[in-house]
Order: sequence, then C-alpha cells, then structure tokens
Amino acid sequence: MRRTAAGLDALDPKLEKSALASGKRVVGLEPLASQIGVIANIDGRVQVALLKAAIATIDLQGDQFEVLHLQYLGRDLAAQVPFAKYLIAQRGFDPTMLDTFTKELATKRNVGMRDAALPLLERGKAFIAVGALHLFGQDGLVELFRRAGYRVIAVE
Repeated sequence: MRRTAAGLDALDPKLEKSALASGKRVVGLEPLASQIGVIANIDGRVQVALLKAAIATIDLQGDQFEVLHLQYLGRDLAAQVPFAKYLIAQRGFDPTMLDTFTKELATKRNVGMRDAALPLLERGKAFIAVGALHLFGQDGLVELFRRAGYRVIAVE
C-alpha cells in the first residue's frame, strides 16, 4: 500500500517489468477472462454478502494487511482465511461465505494453474508467481507440484 501511495509499482507489475527488461519471457497461467468467469459463477447472494462484509471491515484494512504480512513472513499462509473469517464475524457477517469464495477463487483454479505451469517447469529456469491463497493446503499448488513429482522448498 505504501508503494502504491508513493507512485511505485505493486509487486506483480514490478516483477513483470523486471523480467521483460532482462529479456525473460512472461506468460500467464490463466487468461483474465477465466479469472473473471470464476467470480461471475459465484452465487450472486454470496458476492453481495462478501461485498458488504468488505465494506463493513474496510476500516480494518491497514491492520488486516499488517497481520497478513506477518503471517506470510511467519510462513503461516493457512491462517489467512480463519483470520478473515474472524474479522467479518466480528462485524456480524456469516464467515462461512468465505469457504465458497476460497473454494471457487483459489482451490478450483489451482489444478488449471498447475497444468499450465508443468510445461514451463519441464523446460527449466521457470519463475512462477501466484497469490498466497494458491499455495497452502492439500489442494494448494505446493502439494499439487509435489504430487506431480517436484520437490518444493521454501526459499529464504
């Protein structure tokens, strides 16, 4: 948020510009239309409830990002969803709606992302960046790559 406020690129465009500047090939693991389609397929009532919960917790956004950042640094990615559920429950919303959101937006897309990434990994020298919600759990990309025969390790 501080980078954006200072007029600097967020991480995704920064990585893309850096890769392109050094002559690297940049590809997406899924088309934008596919991402939008996933959101469009979420039940409208869930979308509205999520939007209302987001508005009701907007004043906590700075604190939420700080906690998520600390969880990320502590390698506790799985804590993101329970933490978000806690916050929206504190504002009187049903936290289980996040289960639908997480399943549709992250978990279901992971298999497609893995399948798109495998040929890139087979060629070698691939750098793959995805959001943290795609990494953890039995259906996360880390486990999907391991089940595909890859050794996945944390990089310090």
